[in-house]
Amino acid sequence: MNFTKKIISAIATGSLVMQLLVTPAFASTVLQISGNGANTTSTATVTSNTTTAVTQSNSANINNDIDADSDSGNNSAIENTGGDVRILTGDASTGIRVENVANKNSASVACCENSDTLLRILGNGANSTNASTADLRNTNVLTQDNSADVHNDVDADAKSGKNDANENVGGDVLIDTGDAIADLGIVNRLNFNRAALDCCGFDIAGVISDNGAQSTGDITSSLDDLKVITQSSAAGLDNSADADPTSGKNDADAHTAAISIIDPVTIRTGDAISEVEVANLTNGNSVGIPFELPFEFDFDWTDLSIWWI
Repeated sequence: MNFTKKIISAIATGSLVMQLLVTPAFASTVLQISGNGANTTSTATVTSNTTTAVTQSNSANINNDIDADSDSGNNSAIENTGGDVRILTGDASTGIRVENVANKNSASVACCENSDTLLRILGNGANSTNASTADLRNTNVLTQDNSADVHNDVDADAKSGKNDANENVGGDVLIDTGDAIADLGIVNRLNFNRAALDCCGFDIAGVISDNGAQSTGDITSSLDDLKVITQSSAAGLDNSADADPTSGKNDADAHTAAISIIDPVTIRTGDAISEVEVANLTNGNSVGIPFELPFEFDFDWTDLSIWWI
């Protein structure tokens, strides 16, 4: 942040009494020409140049490549002779959570200090020439910029199937698989700007009174108040989520035994469950006091806030 304080200057020819007063009840700056004698020339100038520049920029390049496999299947019981043949698998579960948080700007700028000015030309003698000039300039520039490129490639496989029990002789044959569960979640929260630029304008007043005969009093002011807020956000998102739960593809073939209620061949599979959630929240801009983001946003901005008062 660049900040230039107020500069007060006075140039006088002849007899000059200039008072620089602080009167909180009305104005923060008082420039006064008073009590000068006849045939005097007095010139007073107040110059205030205030510049506030805040720039915030973020750039993020995120690449997530995640592959998770959970496998309790692919079991074989082949060409066994006699006795029970059993394949019992547990659950195959894969859970993946990917959360990317990037690029948050918050700025609150207050710059109302010394914005009130009073110019007075009072009680100067006859034939006096008095001039008071105020040149006040206030420039405030707040720029926030975000850029994000996010690529998510997530693959989750859960398999409790693909079991074989083939060419067995005698006994019960049982394939019992657990559940196959693949659960994916991808959340991208990118590029949020919020800004408050509370910069007051100028309050300026001038008084010319009680000066002598044929005296002149001239009060001029030049005011320039500029406020600029620029917010920009750009996001490129590529989400690829593949969830593949499998509890099937089981084989029990070519058994030699009587098939009955007492001597069964059983294949029992668990559930195959796939749950995929992708949420992208990008590019939010907010300006004003008070200000709120136009969506739910539970991040803590405490360490990101910048206050100039």
